[in-house]
Amino acid sequence: MKFSQRIVFAIGVAVIGLIAFRQKRAYSNDPQTSKVHRPTVKPLQVVPNVQSESKDLNEILDLFAELSAEIDYVAKVLPDAPGPLKQYSDPSLLSNVERRLLIRSVFAFIETVSFRVKTNALLFETNALTPGEISLIKEEDYELADSGEVRIRNARLKLLNNFRFAFAVAAKAADVNFRLDVGGVGWQALRESIPVRDRLTHPKRLSDLIVTENEVRQAMTAFDWALRQMEKLSIAILLKRH
Repeated sequence: MKFSQRIVFAIGVAVIGLIAFRQKRAYSNDPQTSKVHRPTVKPLQVVPNVQSESKDLNEILDLFAELSAEIDYVAKVLPDAPGPLKQYSDPSLLSNVERRLLIRSVFAFIETVSFRVKTNALLFETNALTPGEISLIKEEDYELADSGEVRIRNARLKLLNNFRFAFAVAAKAADVNFRLDVGGVGWQALRESIPVRDRLTHPKRLSDLIVTENEVRQAMTAFDWALRQMEKLSIAILLKRH
């Protein structure tokens, strides 16, 4: 596996990971605020010999910046907060409409993470991935038509399984020792937030549209956890040497 190929892949993952560095979440015990640290990060530099393979990296960065900005907007950043930490309004101060929008925005971000992390694995010229893994990266499934011809259809992937698969297949393609942290509060927060997202997506009664303060906090915890997992994976890839 060539080092230049590893750089391409690392940049692809790190382009997402840079969002984590730029928007490092650090929640305080202050019930009135949630804080976001934004350290200075140098612009991403694409090495010349992989420039053509990395032509869409700016688009990926813009995509994640836009999704993250949406969360910042809905969560109501406090404009006059002192110090280097960006502060959010207490979730209890958000209207129910804003809470619903925040849940949806968080899951839009997380599902985009799954897709982008796993598709970056295909940047490698490697035989490490199985045909099944490649098909699932492309979100493809197959069936036989009445004529006996093979038809490609969209694979039905559950969010949690797909998220775990994305990071596992990315680490496998990059040949790095990385395991998704599924033993802490972040993973649990994601699990517990999915029924909330589903309830909002397919409401059957008025009460289904009510989002509690705790449900908002859980979703933001899941968001922070996803960012930290991207950060850890990108660092593991960038530190790998052959």
